[in-house]
Amino acid sequence: MSDEPGENQYQDLAVSGLPTDSNPADRIAGESEELERIKRVGKQRAENLRDAGFNTIVDIRNADVEEISTVENVGENTAEKIIAGDVSELTGVGDKRAAQLREAGFQTATDIVEADHDELENISGIGDTLVTRFKIEAAGYEVNDQALTAEEPTNRRQALTAEEPTNKNQVLTAEEPSSYAIEQSDEETNIRRILNTTDISAIIRFNSLVCTFREFYK
Repeated sequence: MSDEPGENQYQDLAVSGLPTDSNPADRIAGESEELERIKRVGKQRAENLRDAGFNTIVDIRNADVEEISTVENVGENTAEKIIAGDVSELTGVGDKRAAQLREAGFQTATDIVEADHDELENISGIGDTLVTRFKIEAAGYEVNDQALTAEEPTNRRQALTAEEPTNKNQVLTAEEPSSYAIEQSDEETNIRRILNTTDISAIIRFNSLVCTFREFYK
């Protein structure tokens, strides 16, 4: 059963399978009280669970089958399934994504909590941030969306792409002048050489004329 939430209630919470830096308290908004989100728990069954003292999903996840099965209208088989949860209970998991998770071997919320972070991230379309969300929700907690979406890149591959050039040609292009620039530079050099040569010839001709005029007027 849950205690009254204190200021630092979630400070030391460690959800299984998450990297150490994915567990800070600011990512958790509190324990989820939406028992109706649990598969096989409708409005009436949720009321029965609350009457028995199970007020949050965390309470359900941490309960024993024997405890839950004593609740009115909840048998042992149903209790096992309610405690384990289902991947379809998680935010952003529709039929297609649920099928992907099940195909990868993750049937229940408990499977998600106990799974390796990288193993989940390798499933197509599921990045780092989504894995963090799944794990926190599967454990029965509400996600602090503002803290989660304000994080660094959600996909480690995207982070690598942003930091490093993906094509060696990009590096070469960035560091070396293009062939057009080299050709243009060569043309400019040739023009300067021609101009320099023309200037020298003109000076020689001018000096020659000056000498001729001086001889003529002697």
